[in-house]
Amino acid sequence: MAQAVHASGRAKELVDQLRADWIGEAWDDKRVVDIRLLSRPNEWPPVIQLDYTIGDQAGRWVDTWDGEIMRTERLEAASGLWLALVGVRLLDATEPPLEHRTH
Repeated sequence: MAQAVHASGRAKELVDQLRADWIGEAWDDKRVVDIRLLSRPNEWPPVIQLDYTIGDQAGRWVDTWDGEIMRTERLEAASGLWLALVGVRLLDATEPPLEHRTH
């Protein structure tokens, strides 16, 4: 069950930080295209949508993100951890996983 972490909307603050830090970021043939919050701004854990490309193939990863660092640490630390986790999942991929393909 989701719970509010900050009345001000920690989930929205996190996604705002992710968007500022990572939209347009590219490594090798991977690129972050968009990041969106799909859950309510003050609902925790947040459901985050990542749109990305690997080469010319589009991918969309929707997942619930949680963890102590995501919940309580500075937004910059949470953002760095998020990209590290995304990078581990996508680093060796030559195309989006089947469940991420958008077309």
